[in-house]
Amino acid sequence: MDSEVSPYSTLQSSLSTTDSGMTLTPIGKGSSTSTTFQLMDSVACNSTVSETIYIMYNKNRALFNRCVVDAQYQIFPFLGTKPSAAQVKDMSSSMSCIAVFTAVLLAGLPECSISGFPLKAAVETLLKIHVDIVYGWASSPSAERFQELLSWRRYVNLASEAGAPCDSNSELYAEYRENLYIAQRNSSIRMLPNYKIEYKTASGSWFDADEEDHIAIGNDTVSDDDDDTVAKRDSTDKSMVDTVSAKGQASKVSKIKAVNVRRDLTIANNSSTMIIHGVISILMSVLLSAHFMIS
Repeated sequence: MDSEVSPYSTLQSSLSTTDSGMTLTPIGKGSSTSTTFQLMDSVACNSTVSETIYIMYNKNRALFNRCVVDAQYQIFPFLGTKPSAAQVKDMSSSMSCIAVFTAVLLAGLPECSISGFPLKAAVETLLKIHVDIVYGWASSPSAERFQELLSWRRYVNLASEAGAPCDSNSELYAEYRENLYIAQRNSSIRMLPNYKIEYKTASGSWFDADEEDHIAIGNDTVSDDDDDTVAKRDSTDKSMVDTVSAKGQASKVSKIKAVNVRRDLTIANNSSTMIIHGVISILMSVLLSAHFMIS
């Protein structure tokens, strides 16, 4: 993270402290008739935005996977589960995750839902938390507060993009503005015109997650792994990513299995009934034939 001072830096100093640390900044509540914070309807990402997001994902699959491994949570593609407090903190501390989030911020995507998930609001909130942690302005939030911040930011963005009142005079809005300014000016992360995300190492070279292992931001060094080591790491990462994804899909799979079991039982019962009926029909035919022969 750059040491550059934000033009909004004085805003954070107004926070008072408590015995347990920083006090929690109030989260505004909007309404459809508010003159300061108007709630807007959610918007689904159109085909162009969705395509851009998936291009970014496919171009940087290794980086997304490293983020999943670091945080034990898959932010995209969204699996429908909410992150725990520990997962929020890990996402806000992982350099792989921060690189992904910064790239999404730099892409200038609108506020919209993809697979029911507000990606822009999520990455902005996690970057806000990241800057808070780095500068010691606030600790990582609880899972409940993260969801409240995420919801607030989503409606702020929707209102802002619609030209409606968006709680822009609030203290929380000022905090986001300052932190995202700092995150956006992080010169150690860049996104190329083809949507490839790269890190800048201490030596000044640029690498992406597909090319190099243990590439970090700041004063960390770069390790040159051989092909076998990289292959083993990639295999391990994929296994861990699959595990995280499997956890998110577990309830869906269980439901599908239950349906399949009921279906198989129904088929088995029907088959048994058909067999019994068939046996009875054969016995009746034999008895009738014997009767006519005797007669």
